[in-house]
Amino acid sequence: MPDLLTLMELEANARAVLEQVMTAGIAGASALVAKQLLCPHDEDYEKAFLPEMADVLQRAYAPFWATSQMAPRPKAGQTQVLIYLATTEDLQANNARARQFPGGYKEVAPYLAADRLWVRWKFVKPGETLGMAFDGMVWLDDHWAWFPKPWRAVRMAQTLPPSIPEA
Repeated sequence: MPDLLTLMELEANARAVLEQVMTAGIAGASALVAKQLLCPHDEDYEKAFLPEMADVLQRAYAPFWATSQMAPRPKAGQTQVLIYLATTEDLQANNARARQFPGGYKEVAPYLAADRLWVRWKFVKPGETLGMAFDGMVWLDDHWAWFPKPWRAVRMAQTLPPSIPEA
């Protein structure tokens, strides 16, 4: 688990990224900005999930990232970001930090790579705690990647046929 100083730095970094996405969403350009800032690289799937799940999860998320309209957008007046952090180990233990995340994380936790920091966030109106909620942003050593609702991707991945090896 990262030390407290590292957690504070990563939270500040996540907030800066999400504020960029929020600002772009207010301006109507969140899809492009989210893709630029948060779209996973091919190698990110093995960093975020267990290696045996990486290929099928990459195929499960491919349609999401191919759709340019998919992006976390705030609603009118939502100009603040609330952030919740949990490590893979928190999510696997289902502790207090994990309980800030949707219940689907109990299902996906066994497939998450160790020693990763996951983020759930909300775009809210100032002074409020309810708003547009998103999850699945993960720190991958030097950048963030977004795997929204990863339990849904795991379910989908479990129904996908195995990939055909190239000749």
